[in-house]
Amino acid sequence: MWRPSLRLCSGTAVLLTWLLTGCGSKFESTSDEPGAAACNGPGALSDNFDDGELSDAFVSQLSGSGMQVEESAGELVFTPGDSGGGGSRESRYAIDVRGGFAVVEVPEVSGGLSGKSVQLTLKRDNSSTVSMTALDDNQNPGAELLSFDVTTAAGTTKATAPYDATQHRWWRIGEKDGVLGFGASPDGQKWTTYHEVPTPSFVAAALLRLGMNDKGTVTPVGQVRFDNLNPKSGSFCGIDRLRESFDAELGEAWAMAEDTDCSASVTGSSYEATVLPGGTGSCSITTRHGYDLAGRGLTLAFDTSPAAPSGITVTLTLSSGPTDALTFEHYQGKLKATTSLGTVTSNGSVELADGPSWWRIRESGGRIEFEVSSDGKTFDSVNSVIVGALPPRFLASLRLRVSSAQPADTKLVLAAIN
Repeated sequence: MWRPSLRLCSGTAVLLTWLLTGCGSKFESTSDEPGAAACNGPGALSDNFDDGELSDAFVSQLSGSGMQVEESAGELVFTPGDSGGGGSRESRYAIDVRGGFAVVEVPEVSGGLSGKSVQLTLKRDNSSTVSMTALDDNQNPGAELLSFDVTTAAGTTKATAPYDATQHRWWRIGEKDGVLGFGASPDGQKWTTYHEVPTPSFVAAALLRLGMNDKGTVTPVGQVRFDNLNPKSGSFCGIDRLRESFDAELGEAWAMAEDTDCSASVTGSSYEATVLPGGTGSCSITTRHGYDLAGRGLTLAFDTSPAAPSGITVTLTLSSGPTDALTFEHYQGKLKATTSLGTVTSNGSVELADGPSWWRIRESGGRIEFEVSSDGKTFDSVNSVIVGALPPRFLASLRLRVSSAQPADTKLVLAAIN
């Protein structure tokens, strides 16, 4: 069991008192509080739920017959079916909570918490999470708890405080100077910190999740409502901020995947993906954060890019939401550029027997340019398309895929990004 050091109130050794009232926390300062942080901070996922449309920056996960989630009357509303159920809204894009707060208002849990739980979570995956949860106190029937949970590879810690729906109407999880703090407020202005732990590394690139569960033991089954997610709005970083020289192992901001016969590593200031002779599989790297392409570009510099006979594909994809994407694909001796943004679709290609040294996707004045270069100085167009308005963020993904056995190693070596 992992047991991080906890802050205790000055002059007392009673942890329970601190958990109930808060004391001496660096998060209590009114003059030097973290807010939305820098770009890609919590404010990049800001929503007051007033437009009546679920944001495509999040995806819904629902379970139970009749379970619904919608924006209604300026709030995010979870409505279970008659037999209960569970639901969540989880971001497609990671945020960096360091130096910032993830904040949400919980204005109503209809019918109270009996049989219900309500949760604000930051996560990389199911084994790397920090959560605030309002739930029944199983040890004291009729009582309710606000629970603070941290799960890492080293184990799980838990602390609790009695839950008061009025005093704990606003929730936040914040980070400052290597300390992660859980707090609550009646009005979103005056905050009490209830629990602090050393900052887990994954909060540098964590998905945000709003969730609830109802066991359906109390009827009629009531709604759970959220409002004012990260009211200190912010922005996604420009894609020119996405810089990687591969001089160290990829950090929390990247997701690496290896499939079947493909292996990948960061070695000697490069990213190398290799499928051995006769192998079939794929490797990829994908950003966890979203990036703004408007007025900027993404350039890849390759040391080695395989020629692309049948069965070998190298793909660069910038994706936004469930369907929008910009794609460069090298396959069967051609470099193909594909745009699919809303109603705008376009394709272009050039003959390219050998792998190029530089690929670039950039936006300027509402136009997307797909370009290739042999020297990193002079770029030739593969396709150019007018798209007008852009989505506010894209994930960047590079993939080597080998779908039929090759007689020799298939290797992709990426030297730098931007």
